[in-house]
Amino acid sequence: MAQVSEYISNVDASVVDSIPESLLYFVRQSGVDPNFREKYAQLEQTWSSLSDIYARGEAVLADPRAEGIHRTLNGAIMLGRNLVSVAKAGTLAWDSGASTQVISIIQTLLELKDQSPGATKIFNSSLQFLANMSNQSSNTPEVITKIFDGVLTGTPAATLDKLLERLEPSAAAPLLLIVDSCLRHSSVNCLKFYESDNGQTIFRWILNLTPIWYDLSNDIFINFVSLIIHHIIEFGYASQFLTQAIESETYEPTQVLSLLKLLDAGLADISLFEFAARKDLFDPIYTLFEETSKKAVPYMIHSKDNDKLSKDESAPIFHTWNLLIILLDFLEALLSDRIADAGQGTNEAIVQYAITQKPIVKALIDLFHVAQVHLPKANKLGEYVQAQTSETAESHTAQHTKFPLVKARIITLLGILTMGNRAVQDEIRERQGLELVLSNCIIDIHNPFIKERAIICLRYLLENNPENQAFVAKLEAKSTVTEEALDEAGLETEIIDGKIALKKKARVEEV
Repeated sequence: MAQVSEYISNVDASVVDSIPESLLYFVRQSGVDPNFREKYAQLEQTWSSLSDIYARGEAVLADPRAEGIHRTLNGAIMLGRNLVSVAKAGTLAWDSGASTQVISIIQTLLELKDQSPGATKIFNSSLQFLANMSNQSSNTPEVITKIFDGVLTGTPAATLDKLLERLEPSAAAPLLLIVDSCLRHSSVNCLKFYESDNGQTIFRWILNLTPIWYDLSNDIFINFVSLIIHHIIEFGYASQFLTQAIESETYEPTQVLSLLKLLDAGLADISLFEFAARKDLFDPIYTLFEETSKKAVPYMIHSKDNDKLSKDESAPIFHTWNLLIILLDFLEALLSDRIADAGQGTNEAIVQYAITQKPIVKALIDLFHVAQVHLPKANKLGEYVQAQTSETAESHTAQHTKFPLVKARIITLLGILTMGNRAVQDEIRERQGLELVLSNCIIDIHNPFIKERAIICLRYLLENNPENQAFVAKLEAKSTVTEEALDEAGLETEIIDGKIALKKKARVEEV
């Protein structure tokens, strides 16, 4: 190691970019031999020697002649990267100063105007070093706190901006692993990540790249992002991050959309059953839903004209529709019991809160009315085939400009809110929502399974509610509602004292 230190310090003598055989042996063995890693990773001398090499290398990196030592310095960092993955090696790496020297190397490289291939390799190996150390030390509080403060929150903002700008989406795994490791076992770090400017900057960067990783179907990156979101939800900071994203001008609409999608997916893996936790998420989600609904209404009213727009012109419509669908899905997740392992009845408190403290029924019915009047219904096979096979620029925008899926999701939410609640049953009838549900007991290509959802919702609306039953019976007499819809809802009409009424169908025993 001493020879390597001398070699790396002598820039003039290292004009040929090579690596000493002694170092090459250590690098190779540390990559393939776990016993070798275990032996040398536990020696203080190893880390003091590497710290010295890193310091000497960082001192000459800015020298134009330093390219001659790039392979040697990169080899030494790769050796440290391999060794630091051994248990307890992170403490030795930090105490020896090796880790802080690696951080300094990254900062020095970010300041260099010309990035040679060798410098790029050093940069990538340095990030991998810190990622391995973070991962191994995630359950060692004193080490992971130093890493968190030194790498994430302690980096100057300008340097962090350069780092994020330089990282290609395909090379982002080390930084994601560092964030994951720092948050994994520490609610304190999770709070610091939320409160710090650097944490917010990194979080926005993650949200920016998330759609790219999904498009690439890169499971490694998606898994890291999912783990980070898991920690945020698990430690109870989801509502803070979401509120910050919605209210802060530093977050772009696309970033808010990415966060909503990630949180909605993350709810399936978290036991988020307590009322307080649901309420903290419900409040910002509902507020954003009201705002998005207002933006959606003009687009819905002019949905026929929207078909003539180009792809770029319809981009705001696509964003509004996409956001509206995610918000409706999110509300369903919070208000229902579809969260994993939730017991029956765990949604009662949040549903009661929603219908008594927020005008959610009115908001849903108002949006439903606009959708019913202005959005097209495609219930013929020919219309469906034409929509799916046309490749013109106009047809490319046609689907989202018709706001597909919206009505079906509204009906699902109304069913959740109505179940066993007489006040909601009556409010929906009084706001002419009962007719809307009945009118959608049909097949609609733009809203798959809307008929089934409407029939389920209809059952909840009519259950133990004579007024709603009488109202539907009158509509049936006027042929406003089909006998088929009532039949599938388990009801039938009959004449009582000269008046039409609904009753439950008698069960037919199978032979």
